Amino acid sequence: MDSKEIRRQNQNLKELIFTLADGKEWKESWDLTAACIEKLEKDPRFAQIHTVYLVGHGTSLASARTAEVWLGHIAKVHAHTMPAYHFLQRIDDYLHDPIHTMVLGYSTGGNTESVIGSVAEAGKRGALAIGMAGEKESELACAGTHRIISSVDKDDAAAAGKEFGGGYSVSHIYAMLASFELALALGKAGGTLDAAGVEEWKAKLAEVIQIFSENMGKIFDKMMDVSRELAATGARNFVVIGAGPNAGTVAEGALKICEYCWDFGAAEDLEDLHHGRFRELDDGHIIFIVAPGEKDYHKSMDILVGAQYSRSPTVVFTAHPTAAMEKLSTAVVRMPEMEEYLTPFFYILPLWFYGFARADMDGALVGEKRYGLFARDINFQRYCNELKKIFEL
Repeated sequence: MDSKEIRRQNQNLKELIFTLADGKEWKESWDLTAACIEKLEKDPRFAQIHTVYLVGHGTSLASARTAEVWLGHIAKVHAHTMPAYHFLQRIDDYLHDPIHTMVLGYSTGGNTESVIGSVAEAGKRGALAIGMAGEKESELACAGTHRIISSVDKDDAAAAGKEFGGGYSVSHIYAMLASFELALALGKAGGTLDAAGVEEWKAKLAEVIQIFSENMGKIFDKMMDVSRELAATGARNFVVIGAGPNAGTVAEGALKICEYCWDFGAAEDLEDLHHGRFRELDDGHIIFIVAPGEKDYHKSMDILVGAQYSRSPTVVFTAHPTAAMEKLSTAVVRMPEMEEYLTPFFYILPLWFYGFARADMDGALVGEKRYGLFARDINFQRYCNELKKIFEL
């Protein structure tokens, strides 16, 4: 693929991400989700749910981690996120009270086998089993007792004229949007949220959507500058850290940087970094700190002090920068003020943009398959079948 084609496909991906600046795009997916949840609310078991298991892999697991926070904070239910493969293999260790339990499986394309299996098996055991995927028909859509459509399917890298390298992105935002709507519905059904409370949360989300419209371009431009500054340090490996509502943000951020530009990185809890992997860091490792408000300020400053010893470049994403933070950081990205529990919607953007910038600066296709493989292609049975064909020839 020549450089002109690479630039064209990278621009297509950027344009896809920037559709999030249009509130009408959000409404399309929100309407699909709302119609599904309206049906779900009619199930008599819905109001009796007190435990929710959320399962997925990759970006879907990151989306689920954000949902876990909202289900606890807004709906006041016990929510637990885990990889779908683990849940499916040990389902009877968790599903002790199926009639009061919801199992929610996340998969953008609806084809992840362990997610499909988790939802199907949970349904057989009497749980309220729900597949969360895009609008296209899929195995996951049919696996459970209900489905939730999380997005209009626009992440199609093969659409004529709209091809891009496979760096899927906006589906994460719409999976979170569907999870947010579900948390409101469960809160209302369980009596922990009245009609006024639902409207208050929706108004806060409307403010965040407006923030996308007003600030996406600014954050993109800022991250282009930050990316060039980091490139000049020679550091490529990285860690993304955060806590609270942004546990899913750091997971998705680390994953997407790896997928976008192939750099090696990890996601860590804000505090836990110092108890383990901090000793691995040096001047070749970048530390991205997701710390929206003042609650995480002191721990963020501890990390910045530690980075003085490891000589690691540091970037902080926050709405509350201070002079001390500016002095100790390589860069501080000033983020718009918003409700802390809704920051996962917006705070993923600079991490996406960083991965995009590094690949683009390298002249690489953002999100290109490595070794010619996507996750679904790493399959023992398929590999054996291919070997068989070779030997038969």
